[in-house]
Amino acid sequence: GGAALTHEGVSFNGDGYVEMDNWRWGLSVSIEVLVYYSSFSPLASTVFSFNDESSKEGLFLCDHNSDGVPRIYCYVDRSTASAPKAIQNKHTYFDLDAWNHIVITISEQEKTINIYKNGLLAGTNKKGHAPNDCTRDFHILGAHRMASSEIAGFLHGKLAYFRMWQDHVLSAEDVKNV
Repeated sequence: GGAALTHEGVSFNGDGYVEMDNWRWGLSVSIEVLVYYSSFSPLASTVFSFNDESSKEGLFLCDHNSDGVPRIYCYVDRSTASAPKAIQNKHTYFDLDAWNHIVITISEQEKTINIYKNGLLAGTNKKGHAPNDCTRDFHILGAHRMASSEIAGFLHGKLAYFRMWQDHVLSAEDVKNV
């Protein structure tokens, strides 16, 4: 069970995850993943989640409700009525049994969150906000840590790589070239 390293990256069978060391990040950022979904779980299939102990502040990329719709949740204080800020684009789905190249850009200056799929802009939230510049308690690939300390939202598939650019917002042209 769990997560296993293979020649294709990390393989997730629906009950494992990878917990990474904590690091300080926030404000403007770009994140790139290459993810392969084998199936969607009933509640959420999480590619990554970075959040604090209380789960009130964080950033998540997942399919939610097993519909294949990519969603980004970015919130600074989940207890407020304005949070979480999500991008949900029903016209661009995560493909099953195929590699999905996903790039997320968050601009603190422009208050914009973008999601790109396979080099093309798939969704924008112009009312977004940037994550706080802080060290989060949890950086997890393949699942999400709930406020109750429960691990949930397991990924069924593979993650070839994960990259992050701190204090750098990739342009549309940059996204085509990564």
